[in-house]
Amino acid sequence: MILGLNLNSINAKINEEKTGTKGISVNSSPKIINISKADVLDMKDVLRVEFNFTSKYEPDVGEISVHGNLLWRDHDAKKVLKMWEDEKKLESKAGLEILNTIFRKCLAKAVVLAEDVRLPPPVQFPMVRAQKAEKSE
Repeated sequence: MILGLNLNSINAKINEEKTGTKGISVNSSPKIINISKADVLDMKDVLRVEFNFTSKYEPDVGEISVHGNLLWRDHDAKKVLKMWEDEKKLESKAGLEILNTIFRKCLAKAVVLAEDVRLPPPVQFPMVRAQKAEKSE
């Protein structure tokens, strides 16, 4: 269970020389930096997951980056921490919950930041289209 997510630094930049570039692609990805045991009140089995999240606009048009951490609690916390310490890997069940939370929170923040610096949003939004009128005989 995710107990909370904290953002520690946010950066958004645009390369003014590349403004108006056609065919921009956006690649957004989270990266787990570290996992450690966290002491939160009287709770046991809590881990602090430090992460970076980056949305890169290619070719070299801009970048949005977010650095933060989240607190995650689960009865498998010791197993997850051991796997991280031994292999720098995130156990799959924990990984899904943690990475999905990072994506959801950071992409929402990146959409706002992209608008502020005049970049396209890092996710495609659905488009509403007008229906064609049917011809009557």
